Amino acid sequence: NLRWRRASGKGTLYSYTVTHVPTAGFDGKTPYVIGLIELDEGVRIIANIKDVAPENAEIGMRVQAVWEKIGEDGAYFAFVPESEGGGSR
Repeated sequence: NLRWRRASGKGTLYSYTVTHVPTAGFDGKTPYVIGLIELDEGVRIIANIKDVAPENAEIGMRVQAVWEKIGEDGAYFAFVPESEGGGSR
C-alpha cells in the first residue's frame, strides 16, 4: 500500500550517529552527523544533518530539509536545524 505523499520537509531528529570515515564525495567533511528524522507526516527518513557539530546534535531537535548541490548536475537532500530555515544551499 505504498503511495506518494507531499511532505513539509520538517521533522524531529529521532536518532543519529556520527560518521568518522567518509563516503565518496564527503572527504574532508568528517566527522559528520547522519540522522533518522521523523517527518511531521509520521514517516522516518535517514539523511545527513548539516550545520550541526556532532557534540551539538540532540534527539528531539527540530530540523528542516534543504538541497545541497553536488558537482554540476546533482543535488542531495539533507537537514539543518529548523531555525536556520529551508531552501537550497
